[in-house]
Amino acid sequence: MIDQATTANGLRGLPQMMRFMSDCPDAQSTVDALLHGPFAHLNAIACHIYRYEEPYRLVLHAGRGLEETVMARCQTAPLELRTPLSDAFFSLEIELLSFDEMLHRYEAIRIADEPLWREYISNYGNQMLLCAPIVMNGIAVGGYSVFLPENYALTSIDFSVFSGIGALLGLWMTHGSQAPALHRMNFQFVEERSVDLTDRQICILKYIQEGRSVGWITRTLGYSPSTIRQELQRVMKNLRVTDRAAAVTKARELGLLPDEQLQRA
Repeated sequence: MIDQATTANGLRGLPQMMRFMSDCPDAQSTVDALLHGPFAHLNAIACHIYRYEEPYRLVLHAGRGLEETVMARCQTAPLELRTPLSDAFFSLEIELLSFDEMLHRYEAIRIADEPLWREYISNYGNQMLLCAPIVMNGIAVGGYSVFLPENYALTSIDFSVFSGIGALLGLWMTHGSQAPALHRMNFQFVEERSVDLTDRQICILKYIQEGRSVGWITRTLGYSPSTIRQELQRVMKNLRVTDRAAAVTKARELGLLPDEQLQRA
């Protein structure tokens, strides 16, 4: 195991981490080494490593630092939903935000798990979540997340550490496999898939574009409020956006909705 006493900063821990991982350790040992090595000076609270798997999702490979109820909700990260981890995966950039910001920015997480994360914030404070891509040959093959103390600010040195760890994990994760080439083919297929909305979904989205409320749409179309909300969730999932305004914008860009200004003209 990496000696924590020798890691005054994360950069100093990287060579040790490289030597440790040269023996291709198991996933859980790798997480523990990260927490006691390069991430030790950050007082990191938890770390999780995800790898890409079919069908189009990131699956937890190993993790440490969270209670069981929270860990149970961190097993998979569907890539069709916008989350901090999927943003890091697709952009190949590091995402850093507080848990409160996460709930505000990511509607899919807010809808599915807001009570869980509000309880977590109440118990442990408004910690910071850092998500970074795991990269091999310029292609994301996974991602990892680190829970950091409240108000943590990313320094240029820390940025180098997290980027270096992402590259190191990429080598470790794809050792002896052709995963990067396979993943490149899969991503191209997924990105090029057509967006198919039903007539009802387009109708609901048209009313949203006009500024109508869910209650108004419910009364007009004769469906229950839960049905309208479920349809909106399906629309956002299909369009890979996280809120209704973004869904309208994306639908207009794809030609699924007429431009509002053209309609007025």
